[in-house]
Parts: sequence; structure tokens; C-alpha cells
Amino acid sequence: MNLLRMPDIIQVPLPGSLDDRVGNGMMDIVVCCLSLMSTNWVGMILEARRILKHDGELRIAEVTSRFVDVDLFVTFIKSIGFSNPTKDQSNTHFILFKFKKLPLTLAKNQRDSSSVDLLNPQSKLELIQTGQKLLKPCIYKRR
Repeated sequence: MNLLRMPDIIQVPLPGSLDDRVGNGMMDIVVCCLSLMSTNWVGMILEARRILKHDGELRIAEVTSRFVDVDLFVTFIKSIGFSNPTKDQSNTHFILFKFKKLPLTLAKNQRDSSSVDLLNPQSKLELIQTGQKLLKPCIYKRR
């Protein structure tokens, strides 16, 4: 019998739904600090959106060298239903972002034609595939 269970950040046991009409999340803020290193980092962003309250804040701190294109990353996060971020690139090693969660109806009005239907499972798969092209893999140096 296996008594150990690997935690999965994309299945946080908190209320909320990607469909804002069904249920609102309970978190005021979600912080992703070097936590987008997994291959399913998009799933983590979707989970953050699910558990955030309306107007909740998503903060991301990530290693600068991982970004293929910072502007494409921002556009991608906005397509998932977040507002224009504040972006801090003053540090040479890290980029800091602050996004606000938009209700899906408002998000659709403020997003461009590249926006996705978060309630469609096929759209989620496409998001994950797109996300893999936006952040470079983490490469660890042995010391």
C-alpha cells in the first residue's frame, strides 16, 4: 500500500471554478515565485485563476533567462483572463509581474481574437502546447 502521495499544485483543494458564473474563488492573491518550472506551468496559472476571487491578484516572479519573449508571455496570460500587468524588470535576474483576474465576460471583451474558451478541454490542451513555447526549460548547474 502506497501511503505517500505526490502533491499536485494544479489541484488545490479550495473552492472556485474556471466558470465565474458557477463559483468564485476564495483567494485574494496567488504568488508564483519560481513555481512555473514544471512542464505544465499553464495548468498552474489556470489553477491560480480558478481559486482567485474576482479582481484577485496574480503575482509572478520568474527567472529572466527563461522567457522567449516577455511581451508574448504577457499576451498569453491576458488571454487566460487577466488584465494588463505591472511589470518590473529592474532586477537583472528576475522579472516580476502583477495581474488582476477579470471575470470571463469582461475578459472576453478586453481580449483580442486570440482569446481562448477556458471551459473547453481542447482549448486547455492548446494553451499547454502554446505555453511550452513561451518559457525555456530550467537548466540546473551542478556546483
